[in-house]
Amino acid sequence: MNTHAVALVIASVNFPHSSAMTKDVCDYLKRCLDYRIDHPRKKINESESVNPNNSKAIIRKFITYITQDNARVMRSKFNVSTKELNSDKANAARLAQKISHIVVRDTISTQKSDDKDSFFNLWSKVKGKKTFSKHVEIIEEVTLSEAEVADIIKVHDAEYNPLDKWNNVGFREAGNDTTRWFNNYVSREQILLAPLTGNNTYYSAETVLEELMRLRDDLLIQIPIDKSTGQANVVGEEDAA
Repeated sequence: MNTHAVALVIASVNFPHSSAMTKDVCDYLKRCLDYRIDHPRKKINESESVNPNNSKAIIRKFITYITQDNARVMRSKFNVSTKELNSDKANAARLAQKISHIVVRDTISTQKSDDKDSFFNLWSKVKGKKTFSKHVEIIEEVTLSEAEVADIIKVHDAEYNPLDKWNNVGFREAGNDTTRWFNNYVSREQILLAPLTGNNTYYSAETVLEELMRLRDDLLIQIPIDKSTGQANVVGEEDAA
């Protein structure tokens, strides 16, 4: 039996009310290959049967491909494995090499409870002062390891409130004064859309697509591709004619 392998990696997006099963994706690709793509040596055989429930005819098609010497019949076949993403690990490894400064924005107040993570908690710096509320920003030069960046990402995920327009954590790269905030920059396994407004009860396909395209590169960077083997192979299997 001779085989020909083609490496293929597919990234799918699952919605809460739907699913993208591996088997369904394979069936879709195989049917596209068999029914949608023309090939000079494609052979289509049909068989007909009758549905016992309504007496309607059922036509089944069998797609095969003939070798150049007309000696063998080939069928398309998939050998698939599922790749789970780990966005925290991918982000930490990527960002540890870039970050030169950490930027922390917080709101300090005599009325604020002392229950935040120590990374965010600036209350200890202003104890004993009179009642007030103030926005503060701290920029600190740092050299961080991958593990330290991973800890910062976890703290940020736990503390970040998208409705708060000030409190946030970000970073700067060497030679660049622009602050990149973790909630906008860090790759994620989830895509969050802005809350619906007015009488809208659903997101339009255009809105979802625009957000996917905006985050596409940041999402795909998480997928390590082994170019020597690939994550999914398309295999042509030859059977005796």
